Amino acid sequence: MFAFRPNAGYRVLPDDEVHVWCAWLALPDSALEALAQTLSPDERSRAARLRFEDDRRQFIASHSLLRSLIGSYLNRPPESLCFGVEPDGKPICIQPDSTRPLCFNMSHTQQVAMYAFTWGRAVGIDVELIRPISSVVAIVDHFFSPTERSAWHALPKSQQMAAFFAAWTRKEAYLKAVGVGLIQPLDCFTVAFAPNEPARLLEIAGSELAAAHWSLVDLAAPVGYAAALCVEGQQWKLVFHGA
Repeated sequence: MFAFRPNAGYRVLPDDEVHVWCAWLALPDSALEALAQTLSPDERSRAARLRFEDDRRQFIASHSLLRSLIGSYLNRPPESLCFGVEPDGKPICIQPDSTRPLCFNMSHTQQVAMYAFTWGRAVGIDVELIRPISSVVAIVDHFFSPTERSAWHALPKSQQMAAFFAAWTRKEAYLKAVGVGLIQPLDCFTVAFAPNEPARLLEIAGSELAAAHWSLVDLAAPVGYAAALCVEGQQWKLVFHGA
């Protein structure tokens, strides 16, 4: 995990790099209270509406850390940032004085958050806690593509749960990169996920050429978690902070 420093200063993000950050969201009350001050009134209102205390704390921590990291890349105070939504539903940081957008994505679950940043190219990230799921067979049969279903059912049962989360994070990362979330059916594209098989998109709507437009990689998540990153294009370098 990276050590959060509210005043870390300006961070350099070269054009050919994608930066990924991994953060622990279980922060002490004093740090959480300070971070909450950087949120917008709307964000604080959204946090207050969450029913459970753990959810409120994770929302405050994850969104304020996102603001801090974006602010460090844009050299702006985190509380000054304004956010909007693109037509495809992806959040954006409004940069009226910039000729190139800072593209970012965030995922968090069970006290762990992961963030991805790059200039001018779509990016998606997903992290999941690996845990038993009683309905995993039904989920695979309903949401995975025919090729993925066959590959998953062919695995020994001892490997199926890890393979499920490898596939799920890769698929979710792609959907978040293209900006459609779970609106787009998960069975309309196929990812590689067999044990010891590198992460990659195999086809999108039957097209290998469309899949080749995207890069898909696994990330070094904390023990007990799975994570994946999807980036538009091929010519880029991953720089990882955390875990």
